Parts: sequence; structure tokens; C-alpha cells
Amino acid sequence: MKKELKISVSREQIIFLLYALFTLLLLVKHEPWEDELQSWCIAQSLSIPEILYQMRYEGHFALWHLLLKPLTALHLPLFFMGILAWGLCMVAGYLFMTKGSFTLATKSLILLSLPVLYYFPVIARNYALIPPVLVGLAAYYPVRLRKPWHYGIFLILLVHTHAYMCGLAGVLGIFFAFELLKRPNKWKSLTVLMMIGVGVLAAFLQVAPAFGTTNLVPSEASGLLAQKDILSKIGNTLSKLPILHCDKADFLPSSLQVIIYYAALVAGWFGLLWRSWKLFVIFFFAIMWQILFGTLIYPINLQRIFLPYLILIFCYIIPVPSKRSSFIPIQIPHYLRNGAAALGILAVVTFPASLFFVKNDLTKSFSNQKNIAVYIRNNVPADAKIVVFPDTLITGTFGAYLPGRVFHHSTDNQPFTLFCMAKGPMPKTIDSDLLARYAGDCREFYMLFQFGAYLLYRLPYKQHIFRIGNYDLEIVACTLPMAFFSAGENYIMLKVTRK
Repeated sequence: MKKELKISVSREQIIFLLYALFTLLLLVKHEPWEDELQSWCIAQSLSIPEILYQMRYEGHFALWHLLLKPLTALHLPLFFMGILAWGLCMVAGYLFMTKGSFTLATKSLILLSLPVLYYFPVIARNYALIPPVLVGLAAYYPVRLRKPWHYGIFLILLVHTHAYMCGLAGVLGIFFAFELLKRPNKWKSLTVLMMIGVGVLAAFLQVAPAFGTTNLVPSEASGLLAQKDILSKIGNTLSKLPILHCDKADFLPSSLQVIIYYAALVAGWFGLLWRSWKLFVIFFFAIMWQILFGTLIYPINLQRIFLPYLILIFCYIIPVPSKRSSFIPIQIPHYLRNGAAALGILAVVTFPASLFFVKNDLTKSFSNQKNIAVYIRNNVPADAKIVVFPDTLITGTFGAYLPGRVFHHSTDNQPFTLFCMAKGPMPKTIDSDLLARYAGDCREFYMLFQFGAYLLYRLPYKQHIFRIGNYDLEIVACTLPMAFFSAGENYIMLKVTRK
């Protein structure tokens, strides 16, 4: 008799499959926005050496852009950027659901939390690199001394995901270095550490020139600690973090949001003592790095809000020996020792925001860049001059939808295909002389405004055609209804004709 082939599917696998299908649906409906599009534009427009050079202006490492480069080289649609981010998060999600030590209830709550359900798998940015790298590090952590090369590579990858993760990579690396140097094979240990050092240096050299080239950081590294009121700025960061983590939870007073967030975070941190004192120390220094980095360099916002939460998950998914002497002899309930209570609370307070983003992204435009790009493609001649207001990502990343299309800065009237911050402010007023400079020898050109910038000039938006000096200005496109995301990606486009 033939043996019957039995395929068993666990509850974890079923829940993961539902999660994967739902996030894929969200991805299909999601409209990429400026921060997503900029990475695609860089990969599309620049060579690999140029991508590495560009990082000094971006403040990010090149790993994400280098992964996008083959996609743009093959002329794949922009949607594949989302597929890449989604696929990376699905790998992490599957391993988390099938290999993690949490109960099914805790795993399910984490899957429904805003960063895991939406921000990381749906919004295609370099943050999508973080979950799979953390899962890989957690998997290799127990065997790091038997497989130092594998663990070392994941440490390097963690550094290259985002500067916010360098604190975690640093403290893990320090512990790892001490452990390696105690091993009898010193030569092997040194070569592994040299590999890690070269990997870290490669990341640092990409962004070190940012000092003096971007307004996010002072002109010199020494200026970071010379900032005024650092302690009050740290306090502002600490007060901002819980409010943003609990976004849309308006039924909770802001003071209660702060209490709940920090009570859960601290409880989760102290719970690590019953697992490993090293994990207790690792979590502390990883979070302190993020607080300082968010205060002194790159403010905590969007995906960065949830990195402390992800680090806490990481510390609890690391396998620890089942038979050991506890660092703290006092017994506490299991749900506190395994982080279930802390992580469950931190997940649940994001549910209102999860519902908000899921509902709106399924029914509304996240960004209106695609809508206005479609209008330009179909209605504006390929060689037409388009001047953008302002010279920021808001109007600087249409190349993702319109490859090869040339735009012009409103500040200096210079052409560009890839956004890079122009020098100087926008013109104070739009008058006949300014229009003449923009027009040059052209009888007609176009002006593309982010809607907020348009309102600053007090130009009419209910009047279809109006005149400034010798020029007729006609409103030819306006993105309505407004995008639901608050990045200001709503646009109005004017056709300017000389009479």
C-alpha cells in the first residue's frame, strides 16, 4: 500500500500566512511617498560609486540602495521596491512565528502592532532591513563562538541597516570581542574582529562627510556635544517617544500614555535580568544610543519610534539556556520574565494607529505624488520646463515615476533629475521678473507647487486663470482629495504662458 503523504500545518504557520497575505494586500494598495521614492531615484540614476558618495547627503548607509540597484538596472517597476521590503519582513516574520519562544497570543499581538503590520513591511525604506537582521543575530547569538564568521557578518549588516542600530551593534560587538579574545585560537579571533572593524569603517566613511554638507548635523563632529540645552533636548526626546509610539490612542490622556509606555519598557528591561545580565546591559546601551542619536542628530519619528520596541523583542527572542542559575534569585511571574506582558502592552497601544493606517491606506491616497506624476506623463511635453516649489523631497522625487524627466529648482533655476538640496531659500514673491527668469527663451513652462508652498505665495486657487505681468497662469492640475499622510504631498500645477 502506498503511504499517505501528510502535511501538517501549525497554528503559527496559518496565522503567519494570513499576516503575509494581508500585508501584501496593503502593499498593493500603498502609494509610495517621498522618502521611499528618493532611494529608488538614487538607485535608478547613479552608479555604485556615485551611490556611495551620495550617502553623505542622505544620512543613511548604502545597503538598501545597493539592493535596489539590480531592480532598477533591470528596469523593473517601482512596485518591486515594495516587494523587496515586504519579502525581507516576511522572512523575519516567518522565523519569528515558527521559531520564537513566545506564546501564540503574544506572537499574534506583535504581528498586529503598527511597526510589524504596516510601517516596516508596507512602507519600503531601509528600515525593512532591520527585522531580518535582528532575527538572524538572535539565531546565531547562542552559537556565536562556534560560528563567529556568521555572527560577525550579521553584526556588520546591523550597522549598515541604520545609524540608530549602531548602539546595539556596538554593545553586542564589545561583548563579542571580549568573548573571542578569551578563546585559544587568537588568530581566528583577530581576523573575525578585523572583518567587523572593516565593515564598520565602511559604514562610517559613507556618512562621515555629512558634517558640513547637511543641515541635520553641525559642520564638525565636535559640534554635536557643543549644542545648547542638551539635557532639555534629551527630556523632549524622552517625552516625545511614548506619545508617538501611542499615536491615535486618543482615549488615553497623554500623561497616561507616557506612564504606560515607560512602565512597559522598564518592566521589559528588568525582565531581562531573569534571562541574562548581558541582555539587560545590551538593551540599556542600545536604547541610550538611540535617545542620544535622536536628540543630537536625527530626530525620533516614523519608523524610528518603534526601534526600542524591536530591540526589546530581539532581546527576548534570543535563546537562553533552560538550565542555569538565575542572575536574580527572586522569582517573578513567568509573563514578566519572558517579556509577554511588556511586549503585549507595547503592541496593544499601537492598535488604534494600526487601524488608522490600514483603513486609510486601503481607501485613500497615502501620497499624491503618483497622481500628479501620471498627469505630467500624459499631459506635459517631455521637454517642457517644470520649476518645483519647494526644493525638497516633497517635489524632488518624481523621477521614480518619471525617469529621465528634468525638473528645475525654484531657488536657482538649475535643472536636476535627482533631488539634492539646493542652496538658498525659495523666492519671496512670484512676480513678472521671476517668471521671465524661469521662462528664458521659452514661451511657456510649468510650475509645480507643494500645496502648502502655493498658499504661502497667496496665489489664487479658486480662480482657474489669472495674470501676473505679461504672463497668463492657468491651474492645470490639483491633487484632490488630499493625501491622508501628513507629509504635505498635495500638489497644484500651473501652466505659465507669455503673452
